[in-house]
Order: sequence, then C-alpha cells, then structure tokens
Amino acid sequence: MSSSEITENSIALSPDKAHVNADIVFKIVGANDQVHHARSNTLSTTDLSFNTEQPLQLGMLLQMTMNATRQNSPSLQTMVEVVNIEPLDDATGFRVNSNIKDIAVGM
Repeated sequence: MSSSEITENSIALSPDKAHVNADIVFKIVGANDQVHHARSNTLSTTDLSFNTEQPLQLGMLLQMTMNATRQNSPSLQTMVEVVNIEPLDDATGFRVNSNIKDIAVGM
C-alpha cells in the first residue's frame, strides 16, 4: 500500500516507520485539562508525527491517546515531547514531530 492509498484509520508499513492514519486526542502536560484533537501520520519505535490545528511549542509534553480503529482493539497511549513544528501547506494547522517518552497499550 503506498502513501497515496492510505485510507481513514489504516496502517501502511515501511522499513522503519508505520504510516498510521488514526484519530488522536491529547492534553498538554502542565496546562489545563482541555482535550485537543489530531490526526496521526507516522509512528516508529521512537517517534510519532501528527497534524493538529492546535498551536504547540517545542519541548511541550503531550499525553496522547490514539484510538483503536477496530472494535475490541486496545488504544495506544503515549507521552511525547514536541521536537519539530511546521505549518501545513493549506494553512489549516501544523505538522508536529515528537519523540515518544513513554508508551502503553490500554483497553
């Protein structure tokens, strides 16, 4: 499956990263409990990239939950640190690259 064939809530594998298209909800650690939304792009053993409308800053810690796409599948819960932010070409938000600090699988 090529990147152009990725559909909603799907995963395509490459040698070092999985191209994951799934909904994410997240909170900014140390801020209020407001929930923000994002859409994942790629996932590796150490990194997660995603798109969000929420402006973020380098070094922010985010508590994230990537929702399972299949019934009875666990969600993926991560703590990530923002390491790169780029505006999207269509000016609808930002592409964020982050380092995974902690990861857990939940139900």
